[in-house]
Amino acid sequence: MAHGQSSFAASGPFGPLPPEAESWDGAEIQRQRDAGEKLIQLIDTAIENGDAHRSIPKDNYRFSETRKVGWGGPSHLPLLNPEDITIDFQGSTLWFENGATGIAMFGARNVTLKNAYLDWDPLPYFQGTVTAIDHEADTFDFRPDPGYERESTSTGIRDKEGSDHWRGLVFDRNTHLLKPGMPGFSVGFYWDNRLDNGDYRVKFRGFYGVPASQTTLEVGDPIAIVARIDRALRLDGAVDSTLQDITLYASPFVCVDQKTGANTVFRRVNILRRPGTNRLIGGNADGINCGNMTKGPLIEDCRIEMIGDDFINIHGHFARVLYQENPTTLLVTQMNNQGNIGPERLPLTITFFQRESMEPLGTRQVLSADITQWTPERDTTIADLDHKWHSGQAASAAYGKKVSVHRLVLNEPIAFEVGADVIVACEAFSTPNTVIRNNHFTGSLARGMLLHSPHVLVEGNTIENTCSSGIVLTSEGSYWGEGSYVHTATVRNNTIKGVGISYGGSGDGISIIQPNPDKFKIQHDIRLEYNAIGQVGGSGIRAMGVRDLVISSNAIEQYGLYGTATDAEEGSAAKYGISLRSIEGLHLDGNVITEAGPWSVGDVWESDTEDAVNEDTLD
Repeated sequence: MAHGQSSFAASGPFGPLPPEAESWDGAEIQRQRDAGEKLIQLIDTAIENGDAHRSIPKDNYRFSETRKVGWGGPSHLPLLNPEDITIDFQGSTLWFENGATGIAMFGARNVTLKNAYLDWDPLPYFQGTVTAIDHEADTFDFRPDPGYERESTSTGIRDKEGSDHWRGLVFDRNTHLLKPGMPGFSVGFYWDNRLDNGDYRVKFRGFYGVPASQTTLEVGDPIAIVARIDRALRLDGAVDSTLQDITLYASPFVCVDQKTGANTVFRRVNILRRPGTNRLIGGNADGINCGNMTKGPLIEDCRIEMIGDDFINIHGHFARVLYQENPTTLLVTQMNNQGNIGPERLPLTITFFQRESMEPLGTRQVLSADITQWTPERDTTIADLDHKWHSGQAASAAYGKKVSVHRLVLNEPIAFEVGADVIVACEAFSTPNTVIRNNHFTGSLARGMLLHSPHVLVEGNTIENTCSSGIVLTSEGSYWGEGSYVHTATVRNNTIKGVGISYGGSGDGISIIQPNPDKFKIQHDIRLEYNAIGQVGGSGIRAMGVRDLVISSNAIEQYGLYGTATDAEEGSAAKYGISLRSIEGLHLDGNVITEAGPWSVGDVWESDTEDAVNEDTLD
């Protein structure tokens, strides 16, 4: 199968593995493992010798053991500090046998990986059919498909009841697209809870307390249950490197994950349901997740289908102000996964915000930023560490626990009191200058694209069948701690359809959001133009708290398709063709809005907009 070709319409007597793999005996499996060990040695030798090019004989390579190399956790195929090399797998398939990271590349410089397929055996998720639902108990019964009942995939996080904590994806039984009307939910599943007929009883845990009775879950629905274990491809610190013609058929968690580094190219990196199988998904979580880079990636001509989180997530991480040694010296949690920041990056501009409200508190230049260790104590720490983030270096900060911090020397004094709960945004390390173009994405449990970074171009993409919004531009200092924020951005010529299909239609075609939009307009200079947006559960376009926003020549049809009783009320949370709140410097021109859905309230809603130019055509 050519790279990028979809297995979307797969049918027939298939199982979790392709037919050729089903026929492999023990001797063939061992031969593949031996070939995998030789492959590790071949690549390590090429890196040590400084080879410019290494061609890998086409084969099935299997990896049953893991190694810990570099600063990351264990992985099947780790590459440490490769430089100036192209590794061409020539169409080989790499098979990984546990939920650890597949390929992990640390400190790469000018490295190309190309022409490979990645897969897992056993798969890091399982799937089957809903056979019964008990709305009073909020449980459902689940029958695994043949070949998917493998306890070795049960490496998820244990909850207090001892059951594995997984997420669920429910599919339309005819199209095998994600099913409208389902909220995000986790499941309380454990292998001992087996019924006499062989099915398993599963606790339904709808996000925000939504019970199964309010969803579209039905007996006979296909369902995938996924864990969050480790990455398929991990790139830590990669600079000027390329992944090209790489296809993933499974991933234990995030499919492609880059931390720090700069200027990576992802070209024809595909995440697909494997042809010749009956798999429901291509990966357990995010498709391509890039954070804390000094220059963002180019993501082009990629195809992603059926995954358990956002197709694309581009971001940095906020730090938290912990202590003030003097008016110009602060201790903050380690910024953006960076180490000591050398003189070539200084002076460095940072911006302070109050965490909960995202009120801007001032900008300063950093004259030096070195790593040290410090122990936060409740009576001296500026941040409120009882409020936990869920990603980034600051997520581990706790009272009485030593943590890595940056000691920042500033160009001018600034003062914060204990309890002010101040966070730090560093735009230079927040993956700026990302380009995302000419990709095709189908089937996300979350958003199509989640963007937190400045100077981004999104053009020529197709996004369809997402539970939440198609494209989200935001700054998020509360739960994940991802930022900094979006400005000087263009989103144009994209096709966005069948999005916001989750329970209540809680997603829009394109959404620009931030906390307290009526008070603070952090995001600015954003253009949304020539996009085709249709079949949307929420609003076609929703924007709140933006300065200098252009919404021009977009075609919006069939919006407001799903909802609940409160969605029929007017206001910023209701469903419109275009919903605008607290915009300063708005240009609205040439948009065509048609076919309002049953839960729409109107074509355009504007509240507290200033300096507006409105020349729209509304049909």
